[in-house]
Amino acid sequence: MSVYSSNRTPRSLLVECIQQQQELASSTDEETRDRALRFLETNGNTPEEMIANGWRIAVVHESSFSSRGIRVDPPNRTHHRDVWIDHADPERDRICGDIALEAKVLDEATCNSDNLLSLPLSR
Repeated sequence: MSVYSSNRTPRSLLVECIQQQQELASSTDEETRDRALRFLETNGNTPEEMIANGWRIAVVHESSFSSRGIRVDPPNRTHHRDVWIDHADPERDRICGDIALEAKVLDEATCNSDNLLSLPLSR
């Protein structure tokens, strides 16, 4: 799961994901390059291809993380936000499942939209 700040359009998030993989595909590190090329081959090179391959945008309120003691860093230059959860926590899978249940998964048309989301969305 990648987490981005909400001041983006759904389509721009998919474009950003593709651009990041394209950058990694030109890496001098063979493993990084191969992983990015496999990602693009499997998931697509356009938002339409990603959506056709099952990609969706899900909206999750930051409080879904913070209320469970999960830290979410401020957005970086690409609006990506690192989420910090203890992978050794035996409750991690349950916590992640609970967060997923609170997410609003956007339909195909909305995922391909250049319209800003109207937030906050109801839970």
